[in-house]
Amino acid sequence: MENLITNFNILIPMVLLVAVGKILSKNNFINKNYVDTSSKLVFNIALPITLFISTSRIDFSSGISTNTNKLIVYGSLVMLLSFVVAAIVSKYLNIDDKTKGAFIQGTCRSNFAVVGYPILLSIFGDEVILPMALFTIFLIGITNGISVIVLTFYGNRNGKIRIRTLTKNILLNPLIDSLIVGFIFSYFSIKLPTFINSTLSQISSLTTPLALINIGAIFSLSFETGKIKPLATSVIIKSIIIPLTAVLVGVHLGFRGPLLGIIFIALISPTPPSSFVMAKMMDSDENLAANIVVASTVASAIVIFIGITLLQSLSLI
Repeated sequence: MENLITNFNILIPMVLLVAVGKILSKNNFINKNYVDTSSKLVFNIALPITLFISTSRIDFSSGISTNTNKLIVYGSLVMLLSFVVAAIVSKYLNIDDKTKGAFIQGTCRSNFAVVGYPILLSIFGDEVILPMALFTIFLIGITNGISVIVLTFYGNRNGKIRIRTLTKNILLNPLIDSLIVGFIFSYFSIKLPTFINSTLSQISSLTTPLALINIGAIFSLSFETGKIKPLATSVIIKSIIIPLTAVLVGVHLGFRGPLLGIIFIALISPTPPSSFVMAKMMDSDENLAANIVVASTVASAIVIFIGITLLQSLSLI
């Protein structure tokens, strides 16, 4: 019951913010111009700052335990393979390239830091903090980095792929640049003044609420017939197939307790609202991206409760 309450308290505010966006849009408080402008703010400023803050805080000086290293390696491989699986599946869905980009990133990305942290802390306490934080850094780097590559590859190609242009767009992407700068700061232990950290944190806090309100503004319960299949497929792969497979393999490899919990929660956490912003700003299918965020949030609420209950009953966590 405690897990259910924790799950509820984390996910329901996200759903309510989407509802707020829908209400504001219906009553003409916000319009397409607002969504476009605020999405640019999130993509170019708030989200890069969020990624920079996350990656700049990793502590290389204290070393990383063997078990945590195994978690990072295994989790990273799972994330990479999930993108490969989503890309392969997208080829058989009979969808255009613009939709493929949104489908692939929506299927593979995870709002682990927002959704997963409170759940794992409520189950395991302080012992989970260090491996969870370190794993998050790699999770953020891999998922955001590959998502930029995927969205760049499938977005506005005009029938031709130019490797030079593709590389340039990836290297000049603010999300990629913020990750690189963040890792430089963490590796060389560069510290910013407190007032700058405070300012960056406040700007970073805009990311999730703005993205969710924008999702609500364009979210619709009436889907195009051709978009129902990729939406349902994305949620099934993300919420059932990938987490179940990763946990079964993880158990076989010897993961137990907090480490197995991290693997499960990281993969089952819903698609982050920032994925909608990235899809919108990189010429992908923003409507599918928004619907995946909402649908995966609802699905994860159910699967997290069932999964945690089963894993605890089997004494695996």
